[in-house]
Amino acid sequence: MKVHGTYGMIALTVALVPLSGCKTAPETKAPPADRVHLEFAWPDGATAQVRVHQRIEDRAGKVVTEATSTFRWKVVHRTEEKRLRIETTEAALEGKAATDNLQLVLSRLIGTVLPSFEVADVGDFLGIDETDPLLEAYALAAGMDLDALPPEQLQQIRALVRRAMEEQTRDVWGNLVTFWATRDLEVGRRYTRRSPTEVPLLGGTVDLLIDYQVEGRVPCEAESKEPRCVTLSFRSKPDPEAVARRLQAAGEAASGGAKSSTEAAADAEATGAPKTEGAAAETEASDEGHEEDGEAAEPSTPAEDEEEASSDPAAAGSPAAGGTPAASPAPAAPQVLAFSSVNEAKLVTEPETLRPHRLVRTRQADVKVRLPTGAVVEQHQRTVTTFTFDWER
Repeated sequence: MKVHGTYGMIALTVALVPLSGCKTAPETKAPPADRVHLEFAWPDGATAQVRVHQRIEDRAGKVVTEATSTFRWKVVHRTEEKRLRIETTEAALEGKAATDNLQLVLSRLIGTVLPSFEVADVGDFLGIDETDPLLEAYALAAGMDLDALPPEQLQQIRALVRRAMEEQTRDVWGNLVTFWATRDLEVGRRYTRRSPTEVPLLGGTVDLLIDYQVEGRVPCEAESKEPRCVTLSFRSKPDPEAVARRLQAAGEAASGGAKSSTEAAADAEATGAPKTEGAAAETEASDEGHEEDGEAAEPSTPAEDEEEASSDPAAAGSPAAGGTPAASPAPAAPQVLAFSSVNEAKLVTEPETLRPHRLVRTRQADVKVRLPTGAVVEQHQRTVTTFTFDWER
C-alpha cells in the first residue's frame, strides 16, 4: 500500500545516514527553580523609623479621611521567655477628615499608629501592651475628657479602643510576618488555599479564598541596586458561593423559614449535599505541604446552635402561668442583602529575616443592608494604607 511505501522510504533514508558522523544536540535541562525561604529573625536592638499614610475613599473615589503618622520601633529580645517586644515610641499623627464623627476619628487613629506589642520568637503575634500610653492618647485625640466620664463609660471606651487596636495590630503583623514565616516558595509561582474565617456581618463562618506568591527579587531601597529583598503579594476574599448561601439563609430567617447553620449542616450531611459554612472545618495541611498549590484549611470552631425558647409558660413569664409579663420582643436587626470584600497586601521584605521595608495594604468592602424601617442602605469603602520602614544601620 501507499502508506507502507512511504514508511519504507523513511526507513531507507534513515538507514543511509552515517551514524558515526551524527551529532545529537546536547540535552537541555531547565534551570533549577529560584526558591525563597522566609524566616523571622529580627535582631535584638534593631530600630526603625516607621511612616504610615492612610486614605479612605467612598464609592465615587472621594477621600473621606486621610492621615499620616510616624513612630519609632525598637526590637527588644526576651530570650528567656522566647519572645520579642516591639516598642512604639515618638508617635506623631496629622490628618484631616471630611467629618468629625467619632467613628472616622478612631478609624484614622487606630489605622495608622500601632501600640507596643509582643510576638513569639518564631513570629506568632501574642498581644498588645495594655499599659501602652497610646491607649489614652487615642481617647484624648477623639476629643474625650476622660476625667469627666463616668467610670463605667470610661471602662467601655478603653475596652473598645483596646480591642480595635489589638485586631488592627494583629492584622498588620500578619501581613508582615505571621503569614509568611517558615514558608519555602518558588519565585513567580502562584499558590492558593482556603481558610475558614468568621464574618460577624454574615452571622457565621465562610471560606476565605487566598492567593499568594513571591513576585521576584528586588532592591530593598530605591537607591540600591542589589536585589536583597523580595516582593510578596497576598490577596484574599470570601468565597462568593459561601456568601450567597449565608445571605440566602439570612433571608429565610427574616421570613421565618430558616434553619440554624448546624441544622442545615446536618441536613447536608444526611443528603450528601455540600455542607454549610461553620458545619465542619478541614484540618490544617502539614508544614511540608502548606505552601503547595491546592487547598489547605485552618481549623475553625463549628457554629453553635441557636438557643431555643423555652416551651414552659412559667419560664417565659406568661401571665397565664402567674409569672411576670414577658419582655417586649427585641427590635428587628438589619438584614444584609449583599456583601463582598477584597483584601490585598504587597510587601517588600528581607527573606532571611522578614524585616520589612514597604507594605501596601488595600481593603475594599461593599455592603447593602435593609434597615428595620424597610429602607435599603448601600456602603462602599476602600482603604489604602502604606507603611514604609527605615531601619537604622
